[in-house]
Amino acid sequence: MNTKEIINAVAKEIEDKGGIRQVFLVACGGSLVDMYPAKYFLDSEATKLHVGMYTANEFVYATPKTLGENSLVIVCSHGGQHAGIRRCG
Repeated sequence: MNTKEIINAVAKEIEDKGGIRQVFLVACGGSLVDMYPAKYFLDSEATKLHVGMYTANEFVYATPKTLGENSLVIVCSHGGQHAGIRRCG
């Protein structure tokens, strides 16, 4: 299966389950700052999508109630060494 086929298969599976309704951007420190352009873009362009930014600790210890099957979690880490980031996986 090539990359395009994989992407199409994943997109179809997501659509079959009702699509993505919320996006969670999770990071710490400078990595969290890097998420602002994505949040700005999604807030500006998406009409049916809730977008939230969380530190790794917030996401792990105060997990949003809306997190579910129709959620996309994007985790960013420059170094990958922060314990909170590792717990998000």
